[in-house]
Amino acid sequence: MDEQHSAVESIRLVSLEAYNNLYQELKKKYVPNITKVWPECTDPQKFIHEDVAIASYLILIWRQEREQLKLDADYRQTFIDIGCGNGLLVYLLTSEGYPGKGIDIRARRIWSLYPPEIKLEVSTLIPSEDTFFLEFDWLLGNHSDELTPWIAVMALQSSIKRQPERLPTRYWVLPCCPFSFWGKFQREKFNAANSSRYFEYLRFVGEIGRNCGYQVEEDRMRIPSTRRTCFVGSIQSKSESEWAELFKAKSSMIALSKEGVEETKFQPRSAVELIRNCTRVERSIQDSFINLTAKCLLDCGTRNQPGEWNPGGEINLTDLVTLVRQDFKDFDQLKSECGGIQTLLRNHSHIFVVQNKCVRFRSPKELSVEEWRNQQKHTKATKRSRLDTAARTDVKTRICWFFVNHPDGCPLNQDLCRYLH
Repeated sequence: MDEQHSAVESIRLVSLEAYNNLYQELKKKYVPNITKVWPECTDPQKFIHEDVAIASYLILIWRQEREQLKLDADYRQTFIDIGCGNGLLVYLLTSEGYPGKGIDIRARRIWSLYPPEIKLEVSTLIPSEDTFFLEFDWLLGNHSDELTPWIAVMALQSSIKRQPERLPTRYWVLPCCPFSFWGKFQREKFNAANSSRYFEYLRFVGEIGRNCGYQVEEDRMRIPSTRRTCFVGSIQSKSESEWAELFKAKSSMIALSKEGVEETKFQPRSAVELIRNCTRVERSIQDSFINLTAKCLLDCGTRNQPGEWNPGGEINLTDLVTLVRQDFKDFDQLKSECGGIQTLLRNHSHIFVVQNKCVRFRSPKELSVEEWRNQQKHTKATKRSRLDTAARTDVKTRICWFFVNHPDGCPLNQDLCRYLH
């Protein structure tokens, strides 16, 4: 791990006590209601708590700024969230009195559930040396991916256009997936040493802001994510000649970044979300991987008594990759899917349990047929209000994988197993 970044404390730019208090206040105020209506396929516990934490942090940054700049007590900073995704951060900040809007290349289901005052716009942003936002005090980049390197550049260009009537534009960015100006970030181009690609990318993003004349401060968010490092960029008002020098330096930096790059045209992501959850992988490929995994688990399983059903062992996912890779020619296709082998295994939860980065068999004994039927009846009852007619959900419809594929068959008989024999 890069020593420079591992040494950065979390929430060091604002009062930790004030942050904890505000976070708990916003969590109590917003989380229960948002969780109830969450329509996305993503995990609400992760995304809702993450955006509540980010909103708490930004509000405190902005409060401090008003005090430092001696702004009117009633003034509230304006913002634009670039690549706003589900729009939850826009909703939280707007609801707390900060006017702003979010833009993204496609709308999300939850957008239609927000009140009309929440400004969300479907827009394909192609950043250039002419891209600026006059009406917003702050540019926000929350996991803004291919737009991340451009946040500081667009903030500088906005600052120049806003002068001298308004304060320069500031920015906050939370880098995630590593992109340069013209595509994927290549660490070897940026003096990589002994640190990881991610930390090299953080250094790259911070350097862009400094090259644009910003005072760039680094902080670590308290969010449920491994990518927690953020940058806060602030800049003082300057003379016309000073702005001209910064613009020239910025243009030189972008021109330099084109050297050795074949494609120097910004490529936005597709407006159509790609489905990469292993469900579209060929059935034969899925079956081959499932069978190889099962063989590995059986090979490391133990029997307490001769003739006893083999429950299989438990294998770390990293070790599983090593074991099956040499015999599985389609491994790279699975790896390219979102979540890779872990997603495929979770999609077959009737066979496997994936927990603590390990995989094991889900024994048919773990859920009795009566428990299963009660579970199904409960599911049917909760759905009844939404369905005009419901098929019987207590009838077995799936063939027991263990009965067909396990060398010892299924440890349960037909009546006790929740699947067909």
